[in-house]
Parts: sequence; C-alpha cells; structure tokens
Amino acid sequence: MHLKLFGAGGPTEAFKRDFGILAGMDSQELDALVAWFEGVSNTVDLFAPPDSELVSLSARFRLEPEEVGRVIELVRFVLHNWKELDLSLEEIEADLSSLGYSESASARFTQFLGRLQGTRDRVYLAGLRRVYEASGLPTIDDVSLLWDIRPVFSEFSYSFEPKREALVQLLDYTYLLIMEVQASRLDGKSETMSYQLSEEEFLRLLAALERASEQLQALKALRPPLN
Repeated sequence: MHLKLFGAGGPTEAFKRDFGILAGMDSQELDALVAWFEGVSNTVDLFAPPDSELVSLSARFRLEPEEVGRVIELVRFVLHNWKELDLSLEEIEADLSSLGYSESASARFTQFLGRLQGTRDRVYLAGLRRVYEASGLPTIDDVSLLWDIRPVFSEFSYSFEPKREALVQLLDYTYLLIMEVQASRLDGKSETMSYQLSEEEFLRLLAALERASEQLQALKALRPPLN
C-alpha cells in the first residue's frame, strides 16, 4: 500500500503513537496548538522549543513536556510533507483512513491542518533553512558558562626549587570564565570543547558580539528583496 503522505514505507511507530496523543486533544487544546504554531517566528524555537515553553504548554495540554515536543514534531512533519509533496487535505485524509483511523478522526485532523494552511509554507521554509544552517561546520547546541576565582601566589608550584615563603604567599585573585561549547554535525556526531577567558578577554568578546549584532542588522537592511 503506497501512502502519499508517508511513501511506500508507511508511518513509523512513533507517528502512530504520537498521532494517538494528538487525536486525544480536545478543541481548546487544538486551538492552543494552532496559536503556538502561528506565533512562533524563530526557527530555533520551532525545531527545539525551550524546556520552559514545553512545560508551559504541557500544563495547557494536560501532557508531559516530552509528549508536547513529540506532538509538535508530528505536526511539523505533516506540514512539511503536505507542502513538499503538494498534497491536498483530501489526500491526507484518505491516507489516514487507509491506516484504519476512523472517518471522524481523519476528518478532525485535516480540519485542524486546514487552520494551519497559512503557517504551512513558513514551517516548510524554516525546515529548509535549518538544513542549510546545519550543513558545513558543526553547529553549537549548548554553551555552559562558569566563573572561576583563581588565586595568584608569589611563586608557581611548578617552579624549579621554589621558595617556600613565596610559594604560599597569596597576592591577589583573578577571575576566569570557563566556557564549554557542545556542538553537533549534520551526521549526528557531537563534540565538546572547553576554553577559559580572562575578565578582559570576556569583555572584549562581549563587545565583539554586540558589534557583530550591529553588522547583522546592517546586512539585513541591505539584503535585496526576494521575488
């Protein structure tokens, strides 16, 4: 059986599981889900909603945060294939009916999708942008920042024949930012790198990021419009 929405392989077990969750949501919960998709403008938040957002939605949907994330992923998948394969809502409904879902459940889902038709193209474009942004160099997934207070002694412990008095003579403290960067590549492999920055280097980096933000705004203002 060839299903237009899923192809010859058919739906995954994860899709079946998460569709059951979505099918159990009441009209108010579906309204909130539609409003969430319509309100998200950030590609990062669309594909990796922050934990705080999932917790907030879980209270409204009476679901666990992880379940909310899976439902969002399911809707993104359907919106993407709906656009990419140029399907009609009738074809999607026929696919669901072929899988054994009731007519009422299939129709209710496509009615829900119909409300997201204006959002579909934006979600599809966001998916394409995400692929382009993830291609090439590793992409930063998380950054951990921790300040370290480091003592400054008069003598280094690894010095050759250090003077005992100088070895334990505390002169000052210096502050270092410990920065751990976790990144992943498009093939799924991950890597972690750690760095330290003095207070001066941290302030220099912070100022550079602010200037880079100004350059980004200038670049976006000069970007030629797309037809």
